[in-house]
Amino acid sequence: MKIFYSSVAGLAIAAALAAAPAMASDTGTTATLVAKAADEGAASEGSLKALTFGKWGVDLDARDPSVNPGDDFDKYANGGWFARTEIPSDQASAGVDYDVYNLTQRQLRSVVAGAPAASQVGGLYQSFMDEARVEALAAKPLMTDIAAVAAIKDKSEMARFMGGTQGTFGSTIVSGGPYADTADPTVNVLWLGQAGIGLPERDYYLNDSFKPQRDAYRAYIARTMKMAGNADPEKAADAIMAFETEIAKVSWAIADRRDIGKINNPMSAEELAAYAPGLDWNAWFAGSGIAAQKRIIVNEKTAVRDIAALYAKTPLDTIKLWQQFHVADNAAPYLSKAFVDSRFEYTKALSGVGELRPRWKRGLTLVDGSLGELVGETYSKQYFPA
Repeated sequence: MKIFYSSVAGLAIAAALAAAPAMASDTGTTATLVAKAADEGAASEGSLKALTFGKWGVDLDARDPSVNPGDDFDKYANGGWFARTEIPSDQASAGVDYDVYNLTQRQLRSVVAGAPAASQVGGLYQSFMDEARVEALAAKPLMTDIAAVAAIKDKSEMARFMGGTQGTFGSTIVSGGPYADTADPTVNVLWLGQAGIGLPERDYYLNDSFKPQRDAYRAYIARTMKMAGNADPEKAADAIMAFETEIAKVSWAIADRRDIGKINNPMSAEELAAYAPGLDWNAWFAGSGIAAQKRIIVNEKTAVRDIAALYAKTPLDTIKLWQQFHVADNAAPYLSKAFVDSRFEYTKALSGVGELRPRWKRGLTLVDGSLGELVGETYSKQYFPA
């Protein structure tokens, strides 16, 4: 599948390009970041030694021996750990997996912060950490792509845009990727299924129990559209929310999506186009860089058909608003503090996490996700020498 990059896929990328000449010779910046990494992660090696998992991988200190296991086995087995463990405010949970993850993050920080500014890893990380420049740019890196969506002339062009940006900075009403063929696991084929909603699952739109999360999402849409320059963000938020709610209504529930008997629906590209004619599939495939396929596994079959039909009858202007919001939402973690804080205000309604992760951790997520092979090569040499 073709991979696409956008000017808003990471503000750090745009900032790195704009500031590259200065950063390339700015050894002071690198030294400062390395010093910070050393100071704040000085306990890394000590933490590594402190990560003990007990004999045979069982931490017996986690028990509460004062409890009779026949009365409350969970408290007996884990009571000691419960008593001494506090979930950090920037995490949704705690445990050995998080302990190992946090140690690795500190180790990665020393690798990434120490990378030369002229390198891909160093340039990307340092540009993300340049908060002054990020704040000065504000929404500017976003506006080219907002304008590109506004300039889309018809739904075929939008279908091409959706195919080209899925998985990067845009949104799509259907999504696809290569997985093993159900008929021959030695061969990869395109699996294709429902998409198009911003909340985690269809139930968030339809069940009253998720109204607080739904309200937080709608408010976030309005804030984002306002920062992206929309003249009537409240009206835009209502239109976007209504469109996604209609998508949710025809989307499949989680239980059905986990049933291989239901999601294994082989079709050719021609058969798919005949079954779900509401979307210009040729344009979507062209945008994705995928040639016409003789075998596609269509997952949520009726949902794909009904979402395509919904797309066909929804005004293009509404779909443009929806696309602009998702472009801005995907860019938000890399934009100014106003965007970052607004997005966090929404996501904490989903996760319950009360504090935004430190910027250096968010920078590592960007770099590791974008340049993982390069980071991993240096990390393995430093921490797992031959």
